[in-house]
Amino acid sequence: MNGLVQLQAHRPKLLTGLVLFAAVALIPYGWLAELWPLFGAVVDALFSAEWAHIVGHLGLFMGLGTAVLALFPQLRWRPGLYFALILALGMAQELLQLLTFKHRAFAAADLFDLLTDAAGAGLVFLYFRHHISEVQ
Repeated sequence: MNGLVQLQAHRPKLLTGLVLFAAVALIPYGWLAELWPLFGAVVDALFSAEWAHIVGHLGLFMGLGTAVLALFPQLRWRPGLYFALILALGMAQELLQLLTFKHRAFAAADLFDLLTDAAGAGLVFLYFRHHISEVQ
């Protein structure tokens, strides 16, 4: 059984996994850290430095981008739709943060986070488009 057939056989489970991954990605960790001090200490230890915050956004959206392109390979040839989906997820994440614990208007830092999200997803898009598509 080749990889594409295996992927199709497991698609419902993978789609459920993608939805759960997206839900976890959208959780406002700052809000959760306020409610749960032990979690807050872990978040502060891992992401208090700006570079760690950036790496976190890159990694999260590289993971989301990978999952989306693995489940929906046709999006490799529809970059507008792919990036619209990724940016919608990023905007949802930022909006949830603003509403739950930041309690302020959208700011330059939030735009930077969205651009970082797009950069992570863009790296994955380029990899899938140029390397994975050649293999299949």
